[in-house]
Amino acid sequence: MNIVKVAALGVVWLGLAQAAEAQTVNCEEIATLPAVISQPGVYCLKKSFSLSLADDVAITVLASNVTIDFNGFKIGNIPAGEETLAVGVGVFERRNVVLRNGNFRGFMMTIGLLASDPEKSSGHLVENMMIDSSLVYGIFAVGNGVVLRNNQIVNSADTRISSTSVTRMLAKAGAGGVTRQLRAMRTARARAHARAGAAGVAPQIDTPGVAPIMAAVTNSVIEKNTISSVRALGEADGIVVLAGQAVSVRDNFIAGLRAGTFVAGIGVSDFSDNILLANNTILDGETAGADTVYGIESQAVSGVMCLNNVINGFSTAASYGCVPATCDDGRADTCTTTTGAVSNGRVPAPTSLRAR
Repeated sequence: MNIVKVAALGVVWLGLAQAAEAQTVNCEEIATLPAVISQPGVYCLKKSFSLSLADDVAITVLASNVTIDFNGFKIGNIPAGEETLAVGVGVFERRNVVLRNGNFRGFMMTIGLLASDPEKSSGHLVENMMIDSSLVYGIFAVGNGVVLRNNQIVNSADTRISSTSVTRMLAKAGAGGVTRQLRAMRTARARAHARAGAAGVAPQIDTPGVAPIMAAVTNSVIEKNTISSVRALGEADGIVVLAGQAVSVRDNFIAGLRAGTFVAGIGVSDFSDNILLANNTILDGETAGADTVYGIESQAVSGVMCLNNVINGFSTAASYGCVPATCDDGRADTCTTTTGAVSNGRVPAPTSLRAR
C-alpha cells in the first residue's frame, strides 16, 4: 500500500515538474501593468493581474523580435465593464512578435497586431491563448506571414460599445484603412441581402459587430482555433478574412453564433484572393431578424476554395459566396435554401439547390 502511495506521489510530482518546465523562466518579468516593451527580448508573466482599464492598453509592444509567454497567468479586465475600449496587447507595425499561453478576459480587443498596411507588419505568431469575454475582437491581425493557431476564444459579445468608438480607436492606432475595408464589407453585405429580398437589412453603423478573429493578412495561416458563443447586436462572425491574399483557414471549430441581423461562421471580403477554407467545422448560427445566416460567406469574385468543411444548423448551410462569387471545390457551386449539413460541398438529399 505504501508503495502505491509513493508511486502516486511520484506521478503527481512528475506532473508538477513537467508543468513547471513548460513555463518560460529565462525571461524578463512583466511585473506591473500597464506595461510598455521597447526592446527586443523574451518576456513573461509570473503572476496574474486584475485590471479596470477604460481605454488603455495593458501591454504595448514598441519593438520587433519580442516573445511574450504569459505562462498561463490571467490578465482580467472585467471590472472595467461593458463600455471599455481597453486593449490587452497592442502592437503597431512591428515584426516577429510571438504571444503564447495567455489568459485574457474583458477587453474590447484582446490582441491587436495592427498596421496601416500588411507589408509593414510581419512574422507574428499567436498561439495557445485563452480569450474570454472580448467585446468586439478577440484577435485583430494585420500583416504578412502571420500564424494564429490553437487559440480558444469564448463568450465574445458586444454590448454598449458604439461603432464610432471602435473606429476612432482603430484610427488612433493607425489602422484607419482597415476600418474603411470593414465598412465596405458591411455595405456589400447589405446590398447583397437587399438584392436577395432580405428587406430592411442595412450596414450596422451603430454597433461594430463581433469577430473573435479578424485578419487582414497575406501569406498567413489561421488554424486549429476553437471559437464558441459569439453574440452581437448587429453582426456576428467567427473568422473574417479581410482583403486577404494567400491565406489558409483550416481545421477550426466555430459554434454558437447569435446576432440581431447577420451571422457568418467564416467571412471573406472582396479584394481577397487565393484563400483556402478547409476542414472547418461550423455549427449553429441564428439571427433575431432577417434570414441572413451563413456558414461561409465569400464576397470575393474568385480565388476562394472550400474543401471538406462541415456546416450545420445555419439557415443557409453553404457558401453564400457561391451566389454570385465562388467558393469552389472543383464542382459547380451550390447553395442550400434549407438548414442541413454540408460536407465538401455535397448537400444531403432531399434539399433544394440554387445554382450559381
